[in-house]
Amino acid sequence: MTHGRHHHPLEFSQHWRLTLEPGDPPLDWPTLFGNDRPVEVEIGHGKGAFLVDAAVAHPEHNFIGIEWASMRHVYTSERVAKRGLENVRLIRGDAASIFREQIPASSIAIVFSKRPPPTP
Repeated sequence: MTHGRHHHPLEFSQHWRLTLEPGDPPLDWPTLFGNDRPVEVEIGHGKGAFLVDAAVAHPEHNFIGIEWASMRHVYTSERVAKRGLENVRLIRGDAASIFREQIPASSIAIVFSKRPPPTP
C-alpha cells in the first residue's frame, strides 16, 4: 500500500464491492442495482479508468467490474466511491468462475475485456 493514498477507511468503499462465495445464488441485477437497466461487465478493470468513465458517460446502464488483483480492486472501489457511482459494483475474483457460477446466462448486454470473455 502506498502511504498517504488512502484518505478514507476501507469501509468507505465497501458498498461498491461485492463478496461472492462458492455456492452463492446467481446475481440478481434488479435487486443489486435497484433497477432493470442493461448490465455491462469489464473483466480486469485494473485501476478503473475505463469503468469509471463508462459509468459517468452512461448512467442509464449498470456496470460490473471484475478484477483478480486485490489492490487494484480496492483502488477502483475508492475511485467509484468518491464519485458516488450507484451504477457500478465490483467483484474481486476469477472472471471465469464468476461467469460460470454467479452471472445468469444472457443477462449481460456487453462484456469488455482485453481477452475473449469466458463461456458461462
